[in-house]
Amino acid sequence: MYLQKRPCYTLRIERYHDDFIDKHTPIETVMIPCSSDDETINFGFGMVKYTYSKEKAPPDYGPKFSLL
Repeated sequence: MYLQKRPCYTLRIERYHDDFIDKHTPIETVMIPCSSDDETINFGFGMVKYTYSKEKAPPDYGPKFSLL
């Protein structure tokens, strides 16, 4: 993201499991690189969305990365 100087979107699945639980948490992230001099990317910001579900995620539901 920082090398291409472009915003990006990611989707991944976190799995939490033990003897009592088996949870899948989709995590979506939008990241935006920023520059104070219009040349060097020296900071960024983003937004993260956690979706809690008792359902298992479908096999084609992650992980994904794309430049915007």
